[in-house]
Parts: sequence; structure tokens; C-alpha cells
Amino acid sequence: MLASLRQNGPGFCKLAHVHKNSGNLTILQKPSQFFLFQFPTLVLLRGIFVTRYNILLPALAVLFSLILSGCNLFSYEFKGTQFDPPIPIDDFELVDNHNQPFHLSDVKGNIVLVFFGYTFCPDVCPLTLADVRTALDGLEGREHVKVLFISVDPDRDTPESLDEYVTAFDPDFIGLTDPDYANVQKVMKPFGAYAEKEGVENSAAGYLVNHTARLYLLNPQQEMLLTYAFGFDADDLRSDLEHLISQLGS
Repeated sequence: MLASLRQNGPGFCKLAHVHKNSGNLTILQKPSQFFLFQFPTLVLLRGIFVTRYNILLPALAVLFSLILSGCNLFSYEFKGTQFDPPIPIDDFELVDNHNQPFHLSDVKGNIVLVFFGYTFCPDVCPLTLADVRTALDGLEGREHVKVLFISVDPDRDTPESLDEYVTAFDPDFIGLTDPDYANVQKVMKPFGAYAEKEGVENSAAGYLVNHTARLYLLNPQQEMLLTYAFGFDADDLRSDLEHLISQLGS
């Protein structure tokens, strides 16, 4: 004869027994009553006694392990290529498209997108800036994102020509240059960017500039967090920006 418990009203159970042959459930003439919190509920399942603690404890263990692991099920995965740990970028000074001194620290606390290019660029530069503009279009918290277009062709890219160029994509884009190209090279170095002139015969431009075609993203602490190869999906950039904006102030 096997014993089982069944609930008999709120908070109580009655002791019952099962006839081995018939399987009929009968209540003892004088059942014992006790509070559920004193004894675990007992269930007979294929000859194995299972308590509610047998079920509850493993579930709690799984939940606890998820908490300890930082709830990775809900973590965000960046679409851009991530630098781990992020690379600190020192402050620098260049001349902006309004012919005013600009320091990287001027935009500290914001998410900063950096691209090295030049206004005579026939393809990579305009396409990249157009993709950035698409990613920012209608973005909530857009004011927390600053875009820096740093010229690698200071001989031709004056503040005036830069202003005309970058504002054609977005009036908030910032164009940067320096008549001393050595200063631009110092800025490029921590990004791992490069630029090199290439002469072009029978061209009104006279030369092109081969340059790094990557977009760089700095976090609010002005560390290089992400980079995007040329031809990136604007939706991927937008997704990363939305996530980073949501973390501001947290």
C-alpha cells in the first residue's frame, strides 16, 4: 500500500492510501491534516515520489546561474567590429569647417563617428557619408551623435570647401582639416588609418588620395569601440547607435 497526499482545502492536506491492485483512491477514516508549509506535497509518478521541491529547486538553480552570468540571454550583440577593450583616443586639435579651432574633447559625452576622407573623393567618401546620414535619419537621440569628417587632403580641402561638402549631407556634420598635414597624420595614427597621394594622368584633379575607408565609432568616454568596413549596412549602424544611446546616463 502506497501513501499519497491530496489537498483538502486551503493550506491543508489529507493523508490517503492507494490500493495496490485496484488503484482506487480512498480516504482514511481519520485522516491526518497538516499545513502544506510543514511538509512538501508528495506525488506518485511511475513509482517515484516527487515533491514540489524536486521541481522548484532545479528551476531556481537555473535562474540563479543566469543572474550570475549577467543574463547573457538579454545582452546586445554589436553589428560593427568591436574593439575589446576599447582603445582610448587622446584629445587633438584641428580646424573645423567654420574656420574655428576644434578639440575632440569638445564633443566628449557624445557618441562620435569619425571618417577620414577628402572632398575630391569620387566614390567611397560620398557613399559612406550618405549611409551615415541614412542611419541617423529620424533617430531618437540624434543630438547625442556627432559626425567628424577629417580631411586627408588639406592642400585642397579648405574650411570653406569642407563646409560646402559636409553640409550637403547634413548641416550637423563637422568637417575638420589642418594646413599642416603632419597634425592630421598624428590624429590618424591611433585609429590605424592611412592616406597616400596617387597621381592621375589627364585628370583635372591632378591626383587622388588612397585612404582608409573605415568608419570609426567612439563611445562617450572617447574610446574607439566599433569600426565599420566600407559598404556597411546603414540599419546595422542605426541599431548600434540606438543601443548606445539607450545606455547614456545609465
